[in-house]
Amino acid sequence: MGKKTGKLFRISQPAIDAIKRFATTFHKTETDIVDELVIWASKLDERHLAMAFSGTGINFLDEIADDVRDLAWGEHAFFAGPNFATWTFQEYYRVNRRSEARPGVFQFTTYRIAYCWANIARLLREEAVDSIDPEQVDDPAKLAYTQWDSLFQLADDALRLAIAHNEVLLEVRPHPVVRYNVACEHAMRGQFYLEHALIELLRNSDAGAAAWAKEILTDLFKSHTAIERMCREWPDHLDRAATSILSVCGEHCLDNLLKLMGEATSMNEWIDVSFFRRHAESHEVDLSFVKFHPEYSNKFRTWIEMLSKQPLSAIFPRLSAFGMSNPKVAKRFNDTTSIYMRQ
Repeated sequence: MGKKTGKLFRISQPAIDAIKRFATTFHKTETDIVDELVIWASKLDERHLAMAFSGTGINFLDEIADDVRDLAWGEHAFFAGPNFATWTFQEYYRVNRRSEARPGVFQFTTYRIAYCWANIARLLREEAVDSIDPEQVDDPAKLAYTQWDSLFQLADDALRLAIAHNEVLLEVRPHPVVRYNVACEHAMRGQFYLEHALIELLRNSDAGAAAWAKEILTDLFKSHTAIERMCREWPDHLDRAATSILSVCGEHCLDNLLKLMGEATSMNEWIDVSFFRRHAESHEVDLSFVKFHPEYSNKFRTWIEMLSKQPLSAIFPRLSAFGMSNPKVAKRFNDTTSIYMRQ
């Protein structure tokens, strides 16, 4: 502690009694007790300071109990699936807004909130598709374009919020999974933009483009198969302004996929990036825009090939060394013999 200077205060008798009790218990002078209590209080965040000076005091056990409750509800809602995105968001938001002074909790809930916004975007996109009556596709004048337009705008706002939350997290804790999610969200913005423009093609394009848009829109009611065809073939139907918008989405997506590699390398020496390749190639519909769009598909394949050069088997020795760092585990492991050892 720094040099102490004199200053007189009048305090209540209960406060004097408490200071004397603390000094006796912890073998400190009364001056040291006051000094350390004030310094401790100065390190509290604004919310806890307000609680301290309101007269109610701070009960950290109650706060932990609240966190456990809300995180448990959030986990339950999260694993129930994307349809529960708004419920999940509400639970994690409660914890997030009171946890800025606790970086670990704040970072985890920020990550999950970003995930919720991406799921909310997907639900709004589904709501837009559901708002169209398939029987009205033959008569574009009857299509509810205003609702279609507003729902896709809301979906894009949700994706922007997802990206914003993830970027806040990346500033304090770079992580390849968070970076991957940002890439997916940029790709989804491009895909949603194409889907949003389908009705405009129906209304204001030549017969060939309108017929193509009708086929794609009709297929969207059934499955994801239309997304691949839409992304592959659409460039023939784009104007310059739309091409510029999509370029931003595509380049941001690819840029984040490449940054993912650097962050995985800098984090530690045993992180596995091969699962990104397996996930992106097999069932990752969120990256459809860059997987199938002619302008970006080759760059996407290049990224996949980069991941292929870092298979799980290459880092297994470092992973196993980490696993063997526990002496009890290492002993039990060494007590066994590989069934592939040659006699």
